[in-house]
Amino acid sequence: KEADTRRGATAFSVLLEKLIAEKYPDLKTVRFGPFSEGIYKINNRYRMRITVKYKDCAAARSCFRDAVLAYTKADRTGTALDIDINPTVI
Repeated sequence: KEADTRRGATAFSVLLEKLIAEKYPDLKTVRFGPFSEGIYKINNRYRMRITVKYKDCAAARSCFRDAVLAYTKADRTGTALDIDINPTVI
C-alpha cells in the first residue's frame, strides 16, 4: 500500500505537469512534492502531499478539474485523491 500511495502521488504530479505544459502554458505554478504527509499513516492508510502555489483564476480551476478527471479515469486501485484549495497547514 505504501508503494501504491507513492506511485499515485507521483503519477498525479507528472500528470499535472504535463497538463500545464500542453494545455495551460500561461498558467504560472510552483509545485512542491510529492512528499510524506506530516502524519504519514492513519488507520493503515498512507498519505502523501503535493503543494501547488498558483494565482486563482478560471484557467487554474479548469486545469485542476482536468487533472482530477484524468487521474480518476486512470486505474488507481488503492489510492484516493483529496484536494484542499485553502490548506491551513503547509
